[in-house]
Amino acid sequence: MSKLPVETKLDSTLALARDPYRFVSSRCEKFNTDVFETRLLLQKVVCMRGEEAAKVFYDTSRFSRVGVAPSRITKTLFGRGGVQGMDGKAHRHRKMMFMSLLTEDKIVGLTQLARDIWERRVLQWSRMDQVVLFRQAQEILTEAVCQWAGVPLDPADVDRRTSELAALFDFAGSIGPKHWWARIARKRNEAWLRGIVKQIRSGTYDPPEDTAAFIVA
Repeated sequence: MSKLPVETKLDSTLALARDPYRFVSSRCEKFNTDVFETRLLLQKVVCMRGEEAAKVFYDTSRFSRVGVAPSRITKTLFGRGGVQGMDGKAHRHRKMMFMSLLTEDKIVGLTQLARDIWERRVLQWSRMDQVVLFRQAQEILTEAVCQWAGVPLDPADVDRRTSELAALFDFAGSIGPKHWWARIARKRNEAWLRGIVKQIRSGTYDPPEDTAAFIVA
């Protein structure tokens, strides 16, 4: 067995923060390997890529998801009790629920919803002095996903809900005020969705039976 390549830097945490998506692949290319050793937060870490690496990570006899995600991510992006922190039967059950919502016809439906909203927005943009495309895209995705999931969204609430949902992604790993805003946004989103689930269970709101809102409730 050949010796595992080791990155010589004392610590690579900042390098990971600067280029998180290409951190592993760029070093694999540099070392001409699919596995190497580095240090993150002064702790030894082994990084891997490829099909065999994926099989290793999905081997539940070797790895556990429980308690692995950083607290900052759990309290913002993933949420407490999220599928990312489950193992065994609970994980399989939750994953099956998600996968039932990701059939080909449902994906096509979501794509069509997003396309329709894009086309409506383009007509509005022609009458606007300035268009911030990134923000518009966030709002389009929020509207499309809520409609697809059977989650009612009042047009007057699109701006607020978009900001709260975007904060979960944009500031999940941040430090300071941005992180706290993401945590507040998480609590608001959960309270909003809990209210919808209660309405479904009480019969005051009746979404289509093949939507996420109905299945989750």
